[in-house]
Amino acid sequence: MSAEEHPKPKGRPPKDKMWDAATAEWVDDPDAPAPAPAAAGNRPKGRAPKGKMWDADNNEWVDDPDAPPPAEKKRKAPKKEKAPLPVKKKAKAAAKPKAKAAEDEGEEEDEEAEDEEEEEAPKAKKAPKKKAKKAKAPKKAEPKMELEDMKCLIRIARRLVDGASTANLKAMCAALGEEDDGAKQKLSVRVEMALRKLNFDTNTAFKPTKADIELPLEEFNTKYEDEPVIRMGALAKVLHDLSGTAAPAPKSASKPRAEPVVEATAKAAPRAAPKARS
Repeated sequence: MSAEEHPKPKGRPPKDKMWDAATAEWVDDPDAPAPAPAAAGNRPKGRAPKGKMWDADNNEWVDDPDAPPPAEKKRKAPKKEKAPLPVKKKAKAAAKPKAKAAEDEGEEEDEEAEDEEEEEAPKAKKAPKKKAKKAKAPKKAEPKMELEDMKCLIRIARRLVDGASTANLKAMCAALGEEDDGAKQKLSVRVEMALRKLNFDTNTAFKPTKADIELPLEEFNTKYEDEPVIRMGALAKVLHDLSGTAAPAPKSASKPRAEPVVEATAKAAPRAAPKARS
């Protein structure tokens, strides 16, 4: 193979083509059989176009002389214009609004006369007005306080189990006779204000005392290291006594179950008599 010849690509050659190594392209094959001419008279499948027929000699669709001419589209009749009103009808139509205006003026005069008669007549007794319901007084706005300023709450909650949790705050409010709904901040303020009203600052029986709260935290923990913690039930009793509210009735204790009595199957042997001392 010379340097100018190009190798033939792999694969099947295109139909009726041959490879030209000099130009490196596919060219027409002179030895390829000529395509068979289309058979005359082979009508295409399917429905004929409208107004056409198949010409087998020319192999094409031509106009059908026997086809009916296309129907013309019906045109819409133009709208009839309304005839103008005669002069007499126009005069009547113009007179109608004037007559209505006169009637309205007469009715207004009658109404004014009736109003004057009503004013001259003695006034009728008015129906008694219904007493308006008194609007409920809005709740007093609770003061805004920071936790550092709630000395009374800190005093009772520092050694309390779970501290100033939401559950403990609600129990404190109930023991002090306060509402126990709302957010944690509102509950804390209610407890603090209730204790201030009861002069809890001057109470020296409750421990830790007011002076103990002012100690540094390390000294406070050292002082009460050996003291037992405070439970919420015990604190609730103290708050009930301070506020004078009735403590809730204790729940009835359940009766202990009776243990089944097991009968002895054999009699116990009698004890031997003590020996006499010499």
